[in-house]
Amino acid sequence: MSVVFSMKGRAVSYNGDLIDLILLHVLKDIEEGTYVDVGANDPWDTSATKIFYDRGWSGINIEPLKECHDLLETDRPRDLNLCAGAGNCETDLVLYGDSQLATMDRTLASGKTQTIVKVMPLTKILDEHLSKGKEVHFCKIDVEGFEKQVLEGLDLNRYRPWIFVIESTAPCSTKPTFDKWEHILTDNGYVLALDDVYNRYYIDKAHIDLKERFVGKERLKDCYDVFVVTRAGPDSPYRPLKDTVWRIWNKIKNP
Repeated sequence: MSVVFSMKGRAVSYNGDLIDLILLHVLKDIEEGTYVDVGANDPWDTSATKIFYDRGWSGINIEPLKECHDLLETDRPRDLNLCAGAGNCETDLVLYGDSQLATMDRTLASGKTQTIVKVMPLTKILDEHLSKGKEVHFCKIDVEGFEKQVLEGLDLNRYRPWIFVIESTAPCSTKPTFDKWEHILTDNGYVLALDDVYNRYYIDKAHIDLKERFVGKERLKDCYDVFVVTRAGPDSPYRPLKDTVWRIWNKIKNP
């Protein structure tokens, strides 16, 4: 955990790239909003949605790694948590690896573990699990090279998240990959709102008035004292560590 003190306002983030704070800065006026997190991973470590859940939001978490899915089930009872992947068709695919870098793109595979996972188009997932008439305020996609297939599986005439935030570089690299899929958004009424090195943020033109609220992580650090909360290590007990972090945070927040 990194802690910096000054006279600025304090903010806690669970994501090293401050995705959660960037989105909160834009969507701070929305109460009990809805998110879709594709590649949700852990419910708090590197999470882009935990601060929203804690503010009363809820959504759909799509996570093919069973260990992470089980943690989501425990920590996010108000969310719908699917142990599955998202793609451009309904099928079974091989998931390579068992860490945050797990991927369905064989060319990017870095781990030896191989798991067969169910894959469904986002349109089908939303048809089955999103309440009729409910808006999705943001959709985060972090799928290690499978971004194009995820977007191909979403009918943007039927479902239009206000904001997309999508990992836009190759795993463990700054090599851009957005040229493979960005056209799917720009051809369907979305515009680039922010390019923040590893992630790109797009906003529906219907909500273009929010575009001016987007600021990158370095500017956010100028606005707030940012507390980045991460798990201390891969073998740390999950529940006790989370409780300890929150006790420390609450003492700092409410001295």
